[in-house]
Amino acid sequence: MFSPNGEKTGREPQWKKSIELQKDDATLRKIVDKNFKKNFSTQRKPRPDLIDNFHWVITRFRRMKKVTQEQLARDISEPVAAVQMAEQGILPEKDYILVKKLENYLGIVLIKEEKAKEQGENKTTEIKTLTFEPHNSKNLTIADLRRLKEQRKYTGNFSEFEVDFEEPEEEPTGNEKTEGDEENDK
Repeated sequence: MFSPNGEKTGREPQWKKSIELQKDDATLRKIVDKNFKKNFSTQRKPRPDLIDNFHWVITRFRRMKKVTQEQLARDISEPVAAVQMAEQGILPEKDYILVKKLENYLGIVLIKEEKAKEQGENKTTEIKTLTFEPHNSKNLTIADLRRLKEQRKYTGNFSEFEVDFEEPEEEPTGNEKTEGDEENDK
């Protein structure tokens, strides 16, 4: 513990090291927040590529998950200042890294999908016929059903489809008699 000179020997207790690390971490966090705020203007600029009132959506979903700003920042590996500024409606221009992290963590969509809408408007709708035949329905896979569901989601309904339900033809089984069998029985 102590040397003959009265100096302390050995290692420092673990709790003292953790306190020093916490102090260092706090000062580094302050520096990161300060630099982050310097790099971005504090004025809210309209972002036409994001949904309207995206900052309200971020705040609402964060609160629904019962997560603080500090916890959210730690979980997505961003400074607390970034989360605070995003909730105020201030985001860096054309930088989608923070937006994607928020979308993935909160399970929301912040970026408008205008490209999908534009492509949908340019397409001409053609009538497609869906037939449900017994031999085809046996080959129907879950992937086919999911594809149909996705098509229905984008169109809103199946009104563009003309559905043709065909009655299956009855095949004779071994128990039924045909006309030729009846004559042979006589």
